[in-house]
Amino acid sequence: MHAEIHKDGTTLILRAVYPRLDGGNHLLNALKSGPWLEGDVEAVEIDFGDVEYLNSLGITELVTIHRLVQEQTRGKTRFRFFNVDRKIRTILELVEVQKIAEIVPRP
Repeated sequence: MHAEIHKDGTTLILRAVYPRLDGGNHLLNALKSGPWLEGDVEAVEIDFGDVEYLNSLGITELVTIHRLVQEQTRGKTRFRFFNVDRKIRTILELVEVQKIAEIVPRP
């Protein structure tokens, strides 16, 4: 399991290339492994296209990523989760993640 990261201008795009966000911290470790937060980062987008399962450890990972990025950018970065499965969206809304990130469902 791994994560893909690339930068498009001032937007940092993370993609979970595995079906479970369950505490493996693959996104967080990939983010920490490179100079991704250097320079301007105005937005972070996380692609949930392959994610079919999310538990509390996965939510913790997302919140930790948010906290890390906000510390590095002094709170100036917007977050967006996209390609979110209907079941995953329900979980995210239940824990009120929409307070820190826009949630965009799968088309």
